[in-house]
Amino acid sequence: MHRPGPEVELVDEKNPWKWLFNKKYDLHKALLEYDEMVRLIIQETGANVIFLQDPDKESNVIFPPNQSYVRDHGFMTPYGAIVGHPDKPRTYEEDFVMRKLIELDIPIIFKVYGSGIVEGGDVIYLDEETLLIGLSYRTNLTGYRQVKAVMEGFIVDRIVPVRLSPEVMHLDTVFNIASRTVAAVYSKAVPKRFIRTIKRKGFEVVEVPKREANTLAVNWLCLAPGKILFIDGEEKMNISTRKKLERHGIDIVSLKMPELIGGAGGPRCLTMPLSRK
Repeated sequence: MHRPGPEVELVDEKNPWKWLFNKKYDLHKALLEYDEMVRLIIQETGANVIFLQDPDKESNVIFPPNQSYVRDHGFMTPYGAIVGHPDKPRTYEEDFVMRKLIELDIPIIFKVYGSGIVEGGDVIYLDEETLLIGLSYRTNLTGYRQVKAVMEGFIVDRIVPVRLSPEVMHLDTVFNIASRTVAAVYSKAVPKRFIRTIKRKGFEVVEVPKREANTLAVNWLCLAPGKILFIDGEEKMNISTRKKLERHGIDIVSLKMPELIGGAGGPRCLTMPLSRK
């Protein structure tokens, strides 16, 4: 993880989307929400949270404004990390993560390169044999083909491309998995055949309304099968999705982040799992 810092001041209040922010958030308020998220992750999972830099120490390093969205810098396999290649304006953010992976002695088995663009928000394991890669305006066909050549038939049996609606940033803002049998989707953002694929895999699919997809109801962090860290609690935010998930037996751990959500990312975006049982 990367705790947001002074780099947020680089975001222009009048044109926050230049850095892919919906709004320039108040750093002090956002950090209170961020620290609560970290506390909940540790409390609910016992996870060892590793930061790109020690939050208790001052640093001369100025990170890019989106550095805290570490999910997009890569993803893990049983054999090591696949490092992504973010598109502008996030170019080179992954370098800081690569340095940390090397420091932790985690193998880097592949790095997306050249004209290939892959951001980790477009990458979701459907199960141990199947990897989904969203084709969005942040992940392109060249990047997908690079990952497919490295992984398909070797690390996973199949890599499934999911072509997203033009306005969708990442797959994990319109689709996510809550348990081994429950998933959620904003169906108008994905092909119908994709939803059929999910159902054939044995998932019950919860439909998410557009307004709640826009407030990141789908961008939860799965803490354990059937247990998710979920954005809600502010002005009935995401309440419809929450109720549907609870009816399917999903344990909801509530997270309020009305300020931090201005950066256009939720709990999944803000974490990059390194090892899971």
